[in-house]
Amino acid sequence: MSDMNFGQALDFLRTGHRMARRAWPEGTWLVLRTGYPDGIAVNANSAEAFGVPEGTTARFAPYFQLCDTYGTLHAWARSDEDLLDADWYNVDPHAPLGARRRL
Repeated sequence: MSDMNFGQALDFLRTGHRMARRAWPEGTWLVLRTGYPDGIAVNANSAEAFGVPEGTTARFAPYFQLCDTYGTLHAWARSDEDLLDADWYNVDPHAPLGARRRL
């Protein structure tokens, strides 16, 4: 499939595809997480951050998550270029996390 704009990429993200930009380093890709609309028990890390007891049920809205070239997952800090450029493409859904190894 040829490159697409972000609107087209978003349609794929909504159906569970991994997407990337040609401008990003090899092995970097994006997913749209569905969140937890019915709630999920928060772990110790989240409990500390939110100031609630571990195990408290919290609802999470959908969000974008970026996997970098080292396989580390991040919240996606989108840029104007990410939204306006038309260099988005599908990523192999079976590709391993990260294309590079930390030294």
